[in-house]
Amino acid sequence: MYLPRDGAMVVVEGCDSVGKQTQTRKLVARFDSIGVKAVLYAFPRYTTTVGKAILRHLKSDILLVEPVTGPAPRGTEPGVAPEDALIFQGLQVMDKYSAAIEIERHLDSGTVVVCDRWWQSAFAFGAADGLDPDWLVRVHGMLPEAWLNIFIDVPPEEALRRRPEARDRYERDREKQKVVRANYERLWTNAGPDYVKIDGMGTVEEVHERVWKALEDRP
Repeated sequence: MYLPRDGAMVVVEGCDSVGKQTQTRKLVARFDSIGVKAVLYAFPRYTTTVGKAILRHLKSDILLVEPVTGPAPRGTEPGVAPEDALIFQGLQVMDKYSAAIEIERHLDSGTVVVCDRWWQSAFAFGAADGLDPDWLVRVHGMLPEAWLNIFIDVPPEEALRRRPEARDRYERDREKQKVVRANYERLWTNAGPDYVKIDGMGTVEEVHERVWKALEDRP
């Protein structure tokens, strides 16, 4: 297996409630158990200045709205500007690029970097918000590339069962979740040996073994 000998980046992606946080933590612990130094990055990084703005946007506390040119009808709210999705994406791009230098240092030192979400989330969610998919790929083009990109997938009804209470505007929009999932499928289809789709159904340990096997089987 390649990873224990050299630093590499492993990305774990997927829709909300598929188990990314659980599996990335278990992956770092597994590396530690075999004597391989590994660090975990989870995006967005909500504790940073930019991350706090991202979280407020996800909670719909802040939005970019069209200017009001006159008295608004009672009971109405300003319309969301079409650039709102672009501004939100810009915050997330800032978050990732600001972490990229740290990540590259870890990789250069031989440390394995495990990421709970990376640029593929921007593609899946950004395209669902109407942004140009090709632009989304290009704007992330200078980020460190992962040695293995894992897409954990569960049916939408299972994701809802796992987390019936929505935490943000994306989780509340079940139809958009379907589009996000389709965008992930689109990105992973015919993407090469460094893109692997994992069945997220079953116990935590069963899914973890599938994730670990994907690492072992990486050419």
